[in-house]
Amino acid sequence: MEDRWNREDEPETAEIEDVRDALRDYYGTAMVSGFPMAAVDVAKVDSMSDEEVISDAYRNGLIR
Repeated sequence: MEDRWNREDEPETAEIEDVRDALRDYYGTAMVSGFPMAAVDVAKVDSMSDEEVISDAYRNGLIR
């Protein structure tokens, strides 16, 4: 498993990718827990802008 804290990316990019990963986990968990429409959200995460990722994560309570 990749160590999230030792990425070669700039810190801001690494942090956004951590939030993006958290959103994938969040929607993936919903998908396998009986909400198959969450598969659309899982796929959508990769095409979101950084601002959309932050907004969606905030809206879902993943960040404050």
